[in-house]
Amino acid sequence: MKQNTRVRGVDAACAPGPAAGLTAECRCPSDDIFQWIHFACERCECPELAQRIGYAFDGRLKQCVGRAFWRFADKTLQPRIELATRHWNTLTDAGKRSTIIHETCHIIADWLFGSKVEDHGAHWKWLMRRCGESPDTAVQEHEVKKEFRARPERFLPGLTIARCGCTGHRKIPNRLAQRIRLGQRQMCQICRQPLRVS
Repeated sequence: MKQNTRVRGVDAACAPGPAAGLTAECRCPSDDIFQWIHFACERCECPELAQRIGYAFDGRLKQCVGRAFWRFADKTLQPRIELATRHWNTLTDAGKRSTIIHETCHIIADWLFGSKVEDHGAHWKWLMRRCGESPDTAVQEHEVKKEFRARPERFLPGLTIARCGCTGHRKIPNRLAQRIRLGQRQMCQICRQPLRVS
């Protein structure tokens, strides 16, 4: 997943490679990651870019396995790959290799064709094929499905459920519910019955 924001990044080391203290979270030798980055850059005929690409593991990244972007470091744009720790540790070696090549191809596409290319468009797919990866299956593997769960009604932010003589219930602001709990009497504007909060 390529991130379109070109300035955003983590406060990790500016030099290429893993950020200090983050390699312990990874169950893959950092040499393998650099080999996969170099492999993708050589296959796509831009080996000079491989030395500039840095990577880091981010425990807060939840919706994707990895993301590639350019960020400002030392007054220059630096290519960066961030990998989700929680998803990275569940991948097989082939999945890890595919992820690194996937994200490296995003950086190479920006490098060769400019930042206006589509995330998973024709340029990126062509680079993936040059690296020996199938672009169609790669997109499905790298996008993590986010389960949608409706928030329970009683935990609505800023609102509390109140009951009165009307059918059903009303949602009232938490500050009003707090007044009712402290003994202040509040009336329903529809049925003119006192509001009760559980």
